[in-house]
Amino acid sequence: MKKLLLISIAATIAAYTACQKKDSTPVQPDKIAIDIKSPTTGSTFKKGDTLYINADISYPSQLHAYEVSIKNNNTNDVVFDEYQHVYTDKFSINTSWVDSLQEETDLTMQVIVQIDHDGHQSIKELSLHSKP
Repeated sequence: MKKLLLISIAATIAAYTACQKKDSTPVQPDKIAIDIKSPTTGSTFKKGDTLYINADISYPSQLHAYEVSIKNNNTNDVVFDEYQHVYTDKFSINTSWVDSLQEETDLTMQVIVQIDHDGHQSIKELSLHSKP
């Protein structure tokens, strides 16, 4: 029982410290570079089309996570959402979403990059349009 308790404590400590910022670089959300390669703002697509989402992200120090979301502006429903932990200073986002919307609508895509657990982040968004 004592051995199991020690293993549980060690696992908890390891999980907690693995998710901590590794250096003393000052937090600077304005230094996060979010370069969305596709789609481009104002892109229009139809039901059944595949929207390829590609972006390059960089920062002077380790980042925590990213989220890509697409929101239907008419209903405020989130039609696509992807969240990933990254733990690196440079990475690429390569994902896709198939448009299944029934009505013409404007959409907002956001790429949110988190530096840490304290809410330090940078957001880049663009407008899209879907036609059935």
